[in-house]
Amino acid sequence: MARKKRLGEMLLEAGLIDEAGLQQALKNHKKHGLKLGQYLVRQGLLQESQIIDIISDLLKVEKYHPGKYPMDVTLITLVPAEVAKKYQLVPLHKKGHLLTVAMLDPMDIEALDAVELLANVEVEPLICTCLLYTSPSPRDRTRSRMPSSA
Repeated sequence: MARKKRLGEMLLEAGLIDEAGLQQALKNHKKHGLKLGQYLVRQGLLQESQIIDIISDLLKVEKYHPGKYPMDVTLITLVPAEVAKKYQLVPLHKKGHLLTVAMLDPMDIEALDAVELLANVEVEPLICTCLLYTSPSPRDRTRSRMPSSA
């Protein structure tokens, strides 16, 4: 079975970071309570869009586009707000036994497994930016506010 490729390896292969920069970021990101990608963006070493593009291209995970996947507010009942906030995801579309979700980290196997078990569906993740994740949406009109990624 192939080993899961980590974000740092993807960034190295794409030439977006060098080995020294990666090692420094790996050493520091947990001290700040951030995931590696979040740390690199907050430190100004990479733009979020660069990370999104790499993950999307290399893992063949589609990027979330609001026009293509408008939110279906009836799906809020499938994934409780606490779960959506914990895993930084939003259910978007359900067709048969397949639930499409927008999430900040589509490589988060724990999140995917939790939603599959909770909603009794297969989950197809789409990657989204923090800005799209936290922007006003139909969920805001039915709940207090979409969970923040900060």
